[in-house]
Amino acid sequence: MPRQAAGFYDHTTTWLSRTTGRPALVFNQPYKPVDPAEVQELISEYPSLTAEVGPEGWYGFGTLGVYIWNHGNRAGAVWAARY
Repeated sequence: MPRQAAGFYDHTTTWLSRTTGRPALVFNQPYKPVDPAEVQELISEYPSLTAEVGPEGWYGFGTLGVYIWNHGNRAGAVWAARY
């Protein structure tokens, strides 16, 4: 059975790295509240991923921003996770 997408995958945009051309950011803007622990659990098996959950959604009033960074696809950058 296929894995169901997490509830925070809504109004999703993928941003490519300018230097590698590969996906470096998956940006989600769900309408409902998001538990940062849920995001961390989802990405925990992938060491190159970090996540931020914040109130900075661009989609519309009251949307959140869920940023999932893939540092393996960013050139020469190492970043710490922020919650």
